[in-house]
Amino acid sequence: KGPFAYRVKSGETLYSIARKLGLNAKALGKANSISDPGSLKVGQVLMIPRDAASRAGGAIATPRVAAARQRSPATAAMRARRQTVPFATKSRAAKKGARFGPLPATPSRSSKRFRWPVRGRIISRFGPKPTGLHNDGVNVAVPLGTSVKAAENGVVVYAGNELKGYGNLVLIRHSGNWVSAYAHNNKITVKRGDKIKRGQIIAKAGKSGMVDQPQLHFELRKGSKPVDPLKYMSSSTS
Repeated sequence: KGPFAYRVKSGETLYSIARKLGLNAKALGKANSISDPGSLKVGQVLMIPRDAASRAGGAIATPRVAAARQRSPATAAMRARRQTVPFATKSRAAKKGARFGPLPATPSRSSKRFRWPVRGRIISRFGPKPTGLHNDGVNVAVPLGTSVKAAENGVVVYAGNELKGYGNLVLIRHSGNWVSAYAHNNKITVKRGDKIKRGQIIAKAGKSGMVDQPQLHFELRKGSKPVDPLKYMSSSTS
C-alpha cells in the first residue's frame, strides 16, 4: 500500500502533527527528509507510510480518532486537577495516576522579574517565523552539560520526556499564575512536587528532542498564554 498524505495546516508544527497522528516526530521528519522541524510551511504535504498508520492504531485514518486521543485519561486527569501545564502529555505513568497527586503550595516569588536559567547566545526569539510557525519561547545555545537554573521560586509540576519534540522537559509553577518551561535538557535533576528556589539547578542542558545542537528552549506563560520572556527577565543571573 502507498503512503498516507497529510497537508500541514496553519499553526501546526512537526511535533504537533506527530502527536496528533500518534507517531514519533523524528521518524516523521526522517520519512519526509525534514532536518529542520521549523521549516514546515502551510499547505505542505507530508507522506506517512501505511505501516506507520497501522502501528499508530489507525490514528491517522480519521480526525474522530485524533480528537479522542486528545481526550485521553492523562489529559482528562490534568484538567480535572486544574494543573497549569502548557504542554499536553500522554504517558503510561500518567494513566496510572502516578503523576497527578496533590502538589505542595506554591511559594512566594523573590522578585518581580525572572532570572535567566542559562547564559548564552539566543538562536531563536519569541514570535512568528518566516515559515508561518510561532516560537512560544526563546532558544539559547549553551555548551552540553550547562547547569539550567530555575527562573524563580516555585513547584515542579512536570519533569519527564513524554513530548519527544521537547526532549527532557521541566515545568515549574510560580505564584501569580505563572509557569516556566525548560526543554531539550540532557539530564533532569528534580522531580514533580519538588519545591524549587530561584537559581536552583533543575537540569543539565543538552540536545534531547528535535534539535541538533545543545540548547535550552525556555518559555514563560501567564496562565495558558505564552509571553515573550525577554520582557520579564532581570538583567543579571542573580
